[in-house]
Amino acid sequence: MLNFKQLEALYWLRELQSFGKAAKRLHVTQPAVSARIASLESQIGQQLFERRHSSIRLTRIGEEIADHAEKIVNAQYALLDNIRRNEKSVLRIGMISPVSFTWGHDLLVRLRDMDTEVAVEFFVAPSAHLERELDAGSIDLAFVTRDSRQPPGTSDLVLSYDLGWVGAPELVRDLKQPLSAAELTKQALIMYPQTSPLYSPVHDILIHPKASYGMRHQATSLPAIIEMLRFGYGFSVVSLAVVEKELQTGQLVQIKSEVEFNPLIVHCLSQSGHSRRPVKVAIEAARQAAYDYVQAKTRYIRIAPDATVGRDTEMSG
Repeated sequence: MLNFKQLEALYWLRELQSFGKAAKRLHVTQPAVSARIASLESQIGQQLFERRHSSIRLTRIGEEIADHAEKIVNAQYALLDNIRRNEKSVLRIGMISPVSFTWGHDLLVRLRDMDTEVAVEFFVAPSAHLERELDAGSIDLAFVTRDSRQPPGTSDLVLSYDLGWVGAPELVRDLKQPLSAAELTKQALIMYPQTSPLYSPVHDILIHPKASYGMRHQATSLPAIIEMLRFGYGFSVVSLAVVEKELQTGQLVQIKSEVEFNPLIVHCLSQSGHSRRPVKVAIEAARQAAYDYVQAKTRYIRIAPDATVGRDTEMSG
């Protein structure tokens, strides 16, 4: 019979891509991790990893089992954490970077002021990761860029973030705007990681029939992209609300282009039913925090009049 230690070892091996790092994370020896995986493979009767000289790679069945292991491990970690902290209710909220950069902190302050008996923890990560955490019960509420699991109309809150091309002013001075797709490909561009919903739309520009070769910089997070924009590495598409201060001060400028993107649609998702009172309170606080922020601090975010935005209004390339 499979046991938790085997699945936990598999989970951390996939996350860390190293037997040594997994052993350190689990506070055991490397041979102990190897033994757990060997035992798991023996019970399943199939190889879970392709072992190479400098790396490891999961087989198809290994990936399938690792997906199940992730849910089990996250659920157990969440349960143990709740037991350790049973003296105080904990509300875990996940959000993508554009939310944390805009009204996320306002939500934190509002919740902290409303109920001192509830500890609020925030988790900032890509949407796909947040949806997995929500499914596993590791977080209670998530603000994500799209909902791939539920039909339209089930979001508790829907916001529309305007997107635009942005760059440092010194890179724009000699350019004739609006830039065509072909002209954009000549420029230095800062690329998103593949986990971002903006990866494909920006990447599609590079396969334009008249595309040229310009420098292509890579960044793994929104904060890194913003820093690279400030330092003049190149252009990128960002949520304009995230860089609103920089646009107002002239540190960054919006670039007119023939290549435009539909707004980024952010949904608020909760576990089915969200019967826990703290979750209901958080959803209402999120509505108010987002509304206040939109009214007072930005012109680049809009709130849908109701939570019925469908898939066809989400970002397209």
